[in-house]
Amino acid sequence: MQVPVPSSYTTRLKVIYTVATQAVYKAEATITAIETSTDQFEASVNIQGSTHKYSDVTYTNAASVEAAAIYYSLKHITNILGYQIVDLNYPTLAQLIVSINSLSLHIGLLQCCVSYATADMSQIYESMGHLLNEYSMTADDIPNTKYLDDAMKELDDTITNFHKSINSSADHFIDSKVR
Repeated sequence: MQVPVPSSYTTRLKVIYTVATQAVYKAEATITAIETSTDQFEASVNIQGSTHKYSDVTYTNAASVEAAAIYYSLKHITNILGYQIVDLNYPTLAQLIVSINSLSLHIGLLQCCVSYATADMSQIYESMGHLLNEYSMTADDIPNTKYLDDAMKELDDTITNFHKSINSSADHFIDSKVR
């Protein structure tokens, strides 16, 4: 089946989905996204009285859970039922699915990098804390260490602020990524 669709991503998915379900099931499918708790969404797809819920993964906005529900429903139509869907504004739906899967892989790899950077920075921060404690215990016994005290205080402030910045950036990434 061929589907003429508009250019925006969300609208494109909905149009493909509507036309595909109408052609395959001879009925209109409805997608409902609801907020189950603060920043947690769930989608329901109803086709011919049969309802499928998509809530196994945490989604932080309605568009994400709707896109996932559409994706899984279209995956069923193409992979299980054997239909091939051709988007006239995009080479094929298969390419769109490959692009989505590739993006998901890259987001996963980026998440790993963020986790490793945060863990490494935490180790550095802890090690610097031990170094500063050892310095403060021995500095009392050494005369004329004012210049070292100032340098160690500046180093401690720098590492502390960098640690806070890394954690804040990691938190922001986790909060803002599309699931």
